[in-house]
Amino acid sequence: MVRVQLATVRSGVYTVPMESTQIKKNLTAITLDAGKILRGYFGKVGVKYNKGNSLNVVTEADLAANTFLIKQIQKKYPNHGILSEETGYHQKNRSKNAKNAEWLWTIDPLDGTLNFSRRIPLFAVMISVSKKSAKSKNRDLRYAAIYDVMQNELFYAEKGKGAFRNGKRIHGSKKTTWTETFGLMGGRPKKGNRHLWKALIVHAEKEKFGFLSPGSAGIAAAYAAAGRCDWWIGKGGYVWDYAPSVLLLKEAGYRVTNHDGKPWKWNDRGLIATPPKLHV
Repeated sequence: MVRVQLATVRSGVYTVPMESTQIKKNLTAITLDAGKILRGYFGKVGVKYNKGNSLNVVTEADLAANTFLIKQIQKKYPNHGILSEETGYHQKNRSKNAKNAEWLWTIDPLDGTLNFSRRIPLFAVMISVSKKSAKSKNRDLRYAAIYDVMQNELFYAEKGKGAFRNGKRIHGSKKTTWTETFGLMGGRPKKGNRHLWKALIVHAEKEKFGFLSPGSAGIAAAYAAAGRCDWWIGKGGYVWDYAPSVLLLKEAGYRVTNHDGKPWKWNDRGLIATPPKLHV
């Protein structure tokens, strides 16, 4: 079990109050327990069905972790909305609209399902908690948890309080030039993102740099936030991929924008995260 110094977390123990400390405890606890569910399925189940093609798949593990997370969130926060990758919006209190809920949890119960289905140990549980903004349509990200299940690393961020790995404060890369940086690319090459790949190839003619594509937004965000990689360019993800990532990366010291160079907004389908002086 991960030893989380920023909050006392024990598997299966959740607390109810709404205060910041309690959200932190509940969030980290259910994230760890969802990871335990995934670990129990790893290497034992294959693809249950796909979402249009064989690279976008769902397993029994996705569904089991999803059911667990929704049940626990609704049990503790019946007035909160939930947006799940697997099953969309949920609201236990039927008199309220989940899409317009004051508090909203986004959950990706198994980010990196293709890796998982092929027994590649690079996948994560991703959760964010946001509050409806009174000033704009963009939600206010407050809390985020990303759990690298097979490495037993819990990444946590809270707005204005920093980013953490297993309870210890972390900071991202401090690089100021692209030369000899090592970054991360998200998504696979296709018509909609060929301009990104082309731009990288052109830039590589001027400066030497490398990158990897881990097949999981959660793993990419965690590696960048911990300073293991210097930047991350994501394309084609959804809010359940990017909301937890954005808060973690910002709190680790990165500048995070969409592909137009503007601050990332709710439902933007791409992001660029780099050290502030490296941003393009």
